[in-house]
Amino acid sequence: MNFLRNVGRVTKAAGVAFTMALGMALGLALGLGLTIAAPAQADPPTGTYPPIVGVCADRVTPVLDALGQGNFACYGSSGSPIIEPRPANCQIARPNGSSAGIDALRRAIDTKAGCLDFAGVTRGPLDTSTQDLSWIQFGAEGVTAAVCGDSPLRGQPLTLTGLRQIYTCQTTQVAGIRVNPLLPQPGSATRSEWLSTLGISEAQLGACVGGPVPENNGTVLTAAGHIVPFSISSYIAQMNGVQTDTRGRVVLAPVDGVAPITGQGTFNTHFPYIHLVYVVVDTARLVNTDINAAFVGASSRLCRNPAVTAFYGFGALSNCGTVAATGER
Repeated sequence: MNFLRNVGRVTKAAGVAFTMALGMALGLALGLGLTIAAPAQADPPTGTYPPIVGVCADRVTPVLDALGQGNFACYGSSGSPIIEPRPANCQIARPNGSSAGIDALRRAIDTKAGCLDFAGVTRGPLDTSTQDLSWIQFGAEGVTAAVCGDSPLRGQPLTLTGLRQIYTCQTTQVAGIRVNPLLPQPGSATRSEWLSTLGISEAQLGACVGGPVPENNGTVLTAAGHIVPFSISSYIAQMNGVQTDTRGRVVLAPVDGVAPITGQGTFNTHFPYIHLVYVVVDTARLVNTDINAAFVGASSRLCRNPAVTAFYGFGALSNCGTVAATGER
């Protein structure tokens, strides 16, 4: 090292196929003695200290808490500015996002304070100068374009190249409809992931792009030509009632002919523009019994209930629990 988180409710199902899949997922989860949380994003209860504790990006906090079932749990990005993951000498500033969470884990390791065990993140390593940290993959995520369900844009054959041209304002009409591209606020995960998917920078955005608008909120689509990036996992989680439903009349668009969601209402891992989500741990602790049982391999707590991962909107991986990469940060 270089320096010293009971299905409460289920929203309206997307057809009989989805209802059947949802029932199977719930049956598996409940049969394994699991309780799937209602829409919420909260720290571990005050005065309680899970055996394995981490700091997590908001996108992955709910699913990691559900998979951990009290054995491991997250402090997300939202809440009081100071968190106390351990009962003594562990009051630390709450990290905001993946990079800040990784840095907080690095500091905890370097100081040998034992305050943190992992970080739940939505990106891979940016610095591979060391092998001090290990990125353990557990799910797939992605961002796609969303349009209003009654918009003439629905059903139009959108391509990644075409979407890039829309967000650089080279294309202003699709099938005779004036398009109005929107973006959430700078620094948001969805905005960053969308620009990365399109392969453009902030500086390359065209003057026609509107916003900022609330992240992963379909109610912002008020005109026929509106188009906005939407997290696929967030859409499914909202549909399943484990996130507050702000989809409105939004529908997710296929890109390059591939739908982001299957006919069963789950993440389509064949969607061409996806990235992985991870648990990051101290590489030296991979052999520890507690860390190994929690995160490593298909039989770990992280991986043995793929129905729960899917219910929270992520693509379940056949190689869940493997170390995808190592690095410094």
